[in-house]
Amino acid sequence: MHAIYLTTHTNADYAIEKGITAAGYVLHQVRSIPDAVEAIKSLVAKPEAAKWLLLVAEVQSGAIPLLMILREQSIDIPPALLFDQLGDDIRIPVQALQFDVEDYVLATDPDIQRESRARVLAERIIMDVQQAEVKTARVNAHVREPETIGVRGVMTGANFSWDPVAHIILVGDAQLRLSPIQARIFDRLWTRRNNTVTMKELIDTVLMKPNMRVEEGVRLLRPHLVRLRNKLEKYPDLAHRIINVRGNGYMMI
Repeated sequence: MHAIYLTTHTNADYAIEKGITAAGYVLHQVRSIPDAVEAIKSLVAKPEAAKWLLLVAEVQSGAIPLLMILREQSIDIPPALLFDQLGDDIRIPVQALQFDVEDYVLATDPDIQRESRARVLAERIIMDVQQAEVKTARVNAHVREPETIGVRGVMTGANFSWDPVAHIILVGDAQLRLSPIQARIFDRLWTRRNNTVTMKELIDTVLMKPNMRVEEGVRLLRPHLVRLRNKLEKYPDLAHRIINVRGNGYMMI
């Protein structure tokens, strides 16, 4: 299992590297965007390697231009974690959302948080691949897929099931995959449905930044909330929607 890490610095971020390697990944550092593109192309060309591939890119080393080039060249963008050492440009997280980046961490985040989020993403990729392999094996063996999957932690709602570990909503035959931040928002709102969840609570539990000013938290959360809403609205059978409780927070009804 390979993780490509784009950085112009001598070493990768210690906490992120620790989280990824703890999940069993081998980290490959690349120093430039062309080197990153070539490394990704070589692994994407190998189906067995491509399905496990993880990309980590530092914003100040060219993460966004790298994603643009991959898209322009029609190269599948692997699950990606972006690392922002400065965190001084709100446009960057918004651009990252446009590329469906899985997670976005800051250098100011505590070491344990950066390590944990990197490990969770790597482990989720592994889980996704393993679940896909099990499903394929069942299909090949002509075994009927059970209607309810007995995985600990899966919660069932009206016409859907929510797996907070895999970050997947099952709606009928469709799988709706959420980014880690979208998953934390959905999980908090759904478990507290019909009740207002304040912005302060979302900042504490979703961004995991209890000391962040509410104004800054709102600015960071809003793009994720908009994207989550858009995803949910594509599925009419998902009989829940997110509303803005003006001046207080958000509610799922």
